[in-house]
Amino acid sequence: MQAYPETQGPVTTRNVDKYILMEQLRSRMQSDRSPYEYLWAEIESILDPHMVQNNMYQAGFPQFVTDKFISSRHTLAFDDLDAGLQEGIIPSAQTWQRYGLEDEESEVMDRPEVWQYLHTISKKAQNIYLNSNFYQEAPKTIRSCERYGTGALMMERDDDTFVRFTTFPIGTYYLSNNKHGWADTFCYMFRKPVRQVISEFCTDKYGKVTLDNCSENLQAQWLAPFRHEEWVDLVMMIFPNPEYNYFKAKYNSKYADYSWNYYELGKNIGHKILREEGSSYFPVYSSRRFRQPTDAYGVECPGSKARAPIYRMFKSIQMWLFSAQKLLEPPIGADPSVGGGVSNNGVGMTPNFLTMVPGGVGPNKKIGPIYQLDPAMLKPIDEYIDKCINEIEQICHRDIFKRFGNDERQTPPTATEVLQRVQEDSRILGPIFGAYNFDWLQRMGKDLYKLMLEDRVIPPAPKIIHGADLQVNIVSRIAIALKQSDINALNAHLGLVGQVAQIKAQPGSEALNGDEAMDYSLKLLNLPPKLMYTGPQLAKIRDLMNKHKQQQQAAEQSKTMSETAKNLGGASTGGDSNLLQKIMEQQGGNGAT
Repeated sequence: MQAYPETQGPVTTRNVDKYILMEQLRSRMQSDRSPYEYLWAEIESILDPHMVQNNMYQAGFPQFVTDKFISSRHTLAFDDLDAGLQEGIIPSAQTWQRYGLEDEESEVMDRPEVWQYLHTISKKAQNIYLNSNFYQEAPKTIRSCERYGTGALMMERDDDTFVRFTTFPIGTYYLSNNKHGWADTFCYMFRKPVRQVISEFCTDKYGKVTLDNCSENLQAQWLAPFRHEEWVDLVMMIFPNPEYNYFKAKYNSKYADYSWNYYELGKNIGHKILREEGSSYFPVYSSRRFRQPTDAYGVECPGSKARAPIYRMFKSIQMWLFSAQKLLEPPIGADPSVGGGVSNNGVGMTPNFLTMVPGGVGPNKKIGPIYQLDPAMLKPIDEYIDKCINEIEQICHRDIFKRFGNDERQTPPTATEVLQRVQEDSRILGPIFGAYNFDWLQRMGKDLYKLMLEDRVIPPAPKIIHGADLQVNIVSRIAIALKQSDINALNAHLGLVGQVAQIKAQPGSEALNGDEAMDYSLKLLNLPPKLMYTGPQLAKIRDLMNKHKQQQQAAEQSKTMSETAKNLGGASTGGDSNLLQKIMEQQGGNGAT
């Protein structure tokens, strides 16, 4: 008897039990995620209540955490951070994604049919984003990433809007990376009533119910009508398909690059799988802040950094409230002779919380405050609270991002204005934009192109770019702002070109080789060679310019001669003839002699 599966030959010949493989993956990913769960719960309690779901039993029935909130001032900085990232990277009011080719300097990029095709697919992708729920779900992903270091957004096909997006709450899913650092394994556990499970996984389009893919327990629940509202624990597992087959995938998605599987969690005799399907792309885009290459989840983000100042702010506010209470309601002392009860058939005049002080609290003062606080003592506490708020705002870079989300003008700031504002903050914007671009935007743009091509939403690419690598260019305001160094280099080169042209127009500059000076500047500033004409193209342009200059000089000379003749014709010599006639007569007479 063979103890291990066959490891030689094609994968389709191996003895693979997919259910056991998925349960092993789920168990390992649960273990890998456990160190992060305490951190997420702590951030939730002080920053973002009710967003973490540590298990699927909270879904639909949120168990509101006992949060530690006594103020919400610190959340304003995070709101500006979220709004700024959304408006700066994926604004809904403008096109932020354009398709191009990896080789930007390729000659085919200058072909009109290539430009038109890339423009068409870029506009189509933007329309798909606008018509879907992308701009409702993407902000949730950004919110999760900035607070917890990890966000997960899923893109899947939809009959109504072509694609549909889903953001998963932190704590409901498990991730695992491939060798490139991208998440390529995703596990999501959820619950549904029996009737919904049967309707989604066991009923065909004609309404016929087939229970062959259900466990014995689920079949028993369905056959008993009074159990149709009982909950069923389910698992969705997406991972690289161990049964991948290029030829079979054309006719059955079960054999595609990535396998999508839904099965029952728990007692599953027979290892039944409710649904097996697949796709040519990995549908979950997990954007993560700072992490090590082996980390599946972000380990450092504004939410984790802000814990210390948030705790200090809460403690300071508690001290301020306690001091204000003592200031407004100081403890009262009274002499026992004042009497706290009924005496001489009268009514008691003192409250029950008096502290009896023989002789009263002062000279001729039978009742009064035992001590009184100075209101000025609250000012240092106020200043320290503001200091904590400022520290939180610095962690969230509020001074940068609030102008993207809270701009009071009617029209958003232009790219030029943003360039001027954030040119010194590229060291902050670069890593943030890079994380979203690498883990999310680039992959989503390329996968959306595949879907549009598969469903014939867009025409095939021109033959001239068949085999070329597609590139997704992010052209939002933050992306353009990060290219400030390139724009500065271009401005410097253009300034040098102007200086060379001025110098060459002056006498004594024959020794200066202007072409070499401009070529040296182009290389030094690392600019594309296509910016400058060289070789035969430059010679042709100069030849045309020289011909145009000669024609212009000839036209000016002809105009000058015509004006001279006109002036001579109008000049009087004192007789009936003009100066021009006299000159002509003299020339004629000289010719006759």
